[in-house]
Amino acid sequence: MSYESNKHSRRSLRWASCDYSQNGAYFVAICTFEKRRVFGKIENGEMRLNPYGNMVTEEWIRSAQLRAEVELDEFIVMPNHFHAIIMLCSPPVGACGSTSETTENPETTENPETKHVEEGVLPHAATMAGVGPCLIGPSRDLGALVNKFKGSVTRRINAYRAERGLPPVVVWQRNYHDRVIRNESELSSTQRYIIQNPVDWETDTNYKP
Repeated sequence: MSYESNKHSRRSLRWASCDYSQNGAYFVAICTFEKRRVFGKIENGEMRLNPYGNMVTEEWIRSAQLRAEVELDEFIVMPNHFHAIIMLCSPPVGACGSTSETTENPETTENPETKHVEEGVLPHAATMAGVGPCLIGPSRDLGALVNKFKGSVTRRINAYRAERGLPPVVVWQRNYHDRVIRNESELSSTQRYIIQNPVDWETDTNYKP
């Protein structure tokens, strides 16, 4: 079948006019491939993670542990999608952490504190940051962070499957959704939305029976 640009090109979900190398808070939503329920299930309004879901949690936490310019706020791993608030800020400003650069590879470095997360209830993650004034370098943008996170999760899941004689799978949809959080009011409402996501699962736009 020949390629037709009007049929095969995909419109980016990212806000074209936004400079993603600038400081700020962002809401991110990433769905699994075909919205398949990959990461666990909802029981009594709470998210119960399976091993794949634990890997998502571990890799998201690692994103901040290995990058001084990243701070995590609320996030939730759902059966077929992932929601998070992320703060991007620059260490040189002083209000956002150390100025040192990490040399660790996020795809290969294990974190002993998150390696053995047990399967269980994870309703939401604790808030860890506020909105702060700071700048980051042009190479440290939101898209690069999300792509590395998605790639790390996919590699871990498929390595896990290979150890058990299972074929590799496509974990994520190609794109993702993001929104700039402009003020404290938007931050609070987005935090509430993330925390309530398991309770509102069957009415969520990402719900797929």
